[in-house]
Amino acid sequence: LSKRLNDSGLTFLVGDISQKKGGNIGSHQSHQTGLDVDIYFAKTQSNRFDVEKNWTLMKFISADHEDWISVAFISSSLKKVLCQYAKTKEPEALTEREHPGYKALHYMGIDEAHTTHTHVRLLCPPNAPQTPGSKMCLNTVVILPEGTGCETPQRRK
Repeated sequence: LSKRLNDSGLTFLVGDISQKKGGNIGSHQSHQTGLDVDIYFAKTQSNRFDVEKNWTLMKFISADHEDWISVAFISSSLKKVLCQYAKTKEPEALTEREHPGYKALHYMGIDEAHTTHTHVRLLCPPNAPQTPGSKMCLNTVVILPEGTGCETPQRRK
């Protein structure tokens, strides 16, 4: 992800990230598994949500990564902005399942605490221990509804 973002010429601030093998990092309970990272949204020069750059970010996060991304949390108001942007600029993102924008919208889970950043939850790597007694990597299952969620964005569990 970082290489692809770097190649794009865009710059994003990575905030809280899990320790490599998990563990306590302060007040974050969700960042203790080794599978969570916060990426701050790009702002315009007038300090507003940069829709175009953040649309690119969300497409980068989800593009061709179904095997490692569980969810990218975002507030419902920002998802609505991105849905409207997709409808105007890339309408195929709302209907074509293989379109990078469709995947981005599908993996956006609603969490109202995420107005300044997206909280990306990853899946366990394929070679992670899965047996009791070892430090197991346990996936947190996030149920995402079918589709993009643009018609009726819902809180995901």
